[in-house]
Amino acid sequence: MRKKILRTLLPILFLGLALCLVSPAQAAIKLSAKKVVLLKGQSKTLKVKGTKKKVTWKSSKKSVVTVSSKGKLKAKKVGKATITAKVAGKTLKCTVIVDKDPHLDGGNIFELQAGNTLTMKVTGCTTKPTVKWSSSNNNVATVSKGIVTAKAGGKATISAKVLGKTLKYDIFVRQPAWEVTDKDLYYEEDTAIMSDYRFHDVIAWYAIVEVKNTGNVNLELYNCMIDIVNQNGTKMDTLSKDSWWGMKTFPKVIAPGEKGYFYGYSYFDLPDTPGSYSLRVGKPTLETKSDSIGKPLAINNMKLSSVKDSNGKTYPKVTFTVKNNSGSYQRDIQTGVIFYDKNGHVIGIEGNSGRGASLSAGDESGEHSYGGLALSPGCTYDRISTNVKVFSRSIY
Repeated sequence: MRKKILRTLLPILFLGLALCLVSPAQAAIKLSAKKVVLLKGQSKTLKVKGTKKKVTWKSSKKSVVTVSSKGKLKAKKVGKATITAKVAGKTLKCTVIVDKDPHLDGGNIFELQAGNTLTMKVTGCTTKPTVKWSSSNNNVATVSKGIVTAKAGGKATISAKVLGKTLKYDIFVRQPAWEVTDKDLYYEEDTAIMSDYRFHDVIAWYAIVEVKNTGNVNLELYNCMIDIVNQNGTKMDTLSKDSWWGMKTFPKVIAPGEKGYFYGYSYFDLPDTPGSYSLRVGKPTLETKSDSIGKPLAINNMKLSSVKDSNGKTYPKVTFTVKNNSGSYQRDIQTGVIFYDKNGHVIGIEGNSGRGASLSAGDESGEHSYGGLALSPGCTYDRISTNVKVFSRSIY
């Protein structure tokens, strides 16, 4: 029995003795890293684990990376070097690569429409390092593996952290939006030459539709379907950019928060039983305008006067000059006047298209004149308030 116990215990005792004779310090001596990737100017400290004995450090290429007596690396230029650490009779090695500076490439695209995506990538590095992506505002834009998804209007900064360096790229998400905020209709019985070039007894009507830019990008007014309907809801006539008499817009481009106007006049044959009429406005069409809008120009010498027509009706007239105080050449200057009634509704508009008009820095224009008999028959002098808006700025 004793012999059996000895045969069982002896191997265990010998194994324990052998393990005790092996130095744990010698078995565990190693470097904290066998490979390090740095960018020029970056530092990193290597450590020898498993011993407290003195370590002798050496770089195979000091022009690429240096190493201090305490194992601190300093990247000098792009290249590759081997760091050697000698300790306790052992030689440990670490490969150090000083990589090229990374760059965040978004294809020079800095604006996205809500719902669109953009694939970004980190370029320049040769070691294909891991990239950690993030967005400063996930409500505006998210990013995953370099794919940016535009969510809603606003600005977000996309960050890519690579090799200890954070690269940033600003994304502006455009979200065009607008709404109809007011409308005005004036109509009266008249006589006009219609499309058959004969005189007809007609209903002459003049409409204004006000829209507000509720998005975050400049919008160019394009088209709006404006119907005049009778008291039964029957469409009598339509005004649009394609209609016989045409339709105008003013101002041509509106910034976020600004208002713009579709307006114009038309005629339809006088019904056998004339009644009352109202406007039915379709969804306006506005187009995203990525170009910046110029600053408003100075309005000088403004005068409000009146003009009478042959029937004795009196209409407002505004004259003014424009001076370019912006400090730079301004082209395509749109000017015009908006007339309001005493309740704040727009009842008259007149303006130019802006094409071709220009002013050098410091120059002042000749006299601009708007209003008078060119206005809607409903925009009479007695109806307007003193709140007359004179408009002038470069629009392209």
